[in-house]
Amino acid sequence: MGLSEKDVAAIKNTTEHCLQALRDHDPDAYLKNCTDDLVFLPPGQSNVVGSDSARGFLDGFPTPQSATHQYEEVEGSGDLAFARGTFTMTDENDASTTIRAMMIFRRDPSGSWKLARDIWHTD
Repeated sequence: MGLSEKDVAAIKNTTEHCLQALRDHDPDAYLKNCTDDLVFLPPGQSNVVGSDSARGFLDGFPTPQSATHQYEEVEGSGDLAFARGTFTMTDENDASTTIRAMMIFRRDPSGSWKLARDIWHTD
């Protein structure tokens, strides 16, 4: 059985909270939306494994002036889901970067969807 509309909305909401935390340069707010075993696979860098490493990575992540996303698909079953989409981030000089991402989400015991894996590359 696939995801319900409620699950898809919750996953999109989790992503929006993460983007807002990036805009606010607030790693702790970002990590509240993630699993403790979070893994980032950033382009051209080593994997970032676990919340503590992710906090350090996010501390050094450039703060976007704006960040928007467009989903190409959100699918899943049970307590696992993935989302594929395009993110556009603009810096303080109005330079725009397009990011293509595949994110994996896991439903926690409370029923909330948390980001567990994030794989991305830039155009």
